Amino acid sequence: MLVFNSFFESLREVHGILAESAKNLTVNSFKFIKSESLTSYANKSTTHPKPPSNGKIEDIRYQQLSGLNDIDINHTVTTLRKDGFCRGINLNKEITQQIWQFAMNMPCYANSDTKLSFCYSEKNQVQEKHVNHFVNAHYDKIALLCPVIKKIETDPILLKIASQYWDAEPLHQESQLWWNFPRESTIYERRRAAQLFHSNEGDTHSLKFSFYITDVDLCSSPHVCVRGSHVKKKYSPLYRRKGCSYQDITSFYGYKNIVPICGKAGSGFVEDTRCFHQATSPGSKDRLILQVTFSHHSKMTKKSVSQ
Repeated sequence: MLVFNSFFESLREVHGILAESAKNLTVNSFKFIKSESLTSYANKSTTHPKPPSNGKIEDIRYQQLSGLNDIDINHTVTTLRKDGFCRGINLNKEITQQIWQFAMNMPCYANSDTKLSFCYSEKNQVQEKHVNHFVNAHYDKIALLCPVIKKIETDPILLKIASQYWDAEPLHQESQLWWNFPRESTIYERRRAAQLFHSNEGDTHSLKFSFYITDVDLCSSPHVCVRGSHVKKKYSPLYRRKGCSYQDITSFYGYKNIVPICGKAGSGFVEDTRCFHQATSPGSKDRLILQVTFSHHSKMTKKSVSQ
């Protein structure tokens, strides 16, 4: 009997030792796992890529919703305020191609005459039947018939540039898609086709976002802007003229400030329409361009560019 009592007493001691060991093992294991988890989280936190700085986060958010290539909004607005225009606002290839296909499949109207309609592929045949040469040709109801153009009218990057430039909400004014055709023209025809230097004045401030749908070089009627001519206009002797010659512009603003804008299909720019500008007469190539215009009444503008 004493032997059994001694045996059971020893068994209780062993059970107590094992229970205590199991308790310590569980606590230590938990501490180890917790320590490893915190260390792993810390390592992941220190190696995680940092978000962009210098005001780029907002640009990226707009870029994700836009059909335009990468654009620095702040740089664009700063340049626009300084020069009156800014290049580098480019459509992506897919959108450019869709607008091109639209232009190839829809009729356009020569010299703003709705009776002179033709598809671009038929231009030469139609031209031979008419005495008056075709200077340009416009498309009608483009936003209604082309969903991609409709989307550009509400593109978040364009809206952000306009709103930041005016510090107010922009209003979409109009969209135009048209051809310029190469030929010799009279001064009257050039004035009608906006191929003399001119600017848009009045109570309404406008921004035009222009996109080349064809490649444009010096032989393709490139748009021309006069750097800095959007400010202090009332001091210029050219202020009230409806059309100014190249000599008029160079004598007042200087040759270096006359900037022809060339680029591949899809390349674009934004312009304050108070800036003197023109579309040069084409030398040998047709030009297709899309323009989207936003306006804002000057009296409502909080931070207007000095005039």
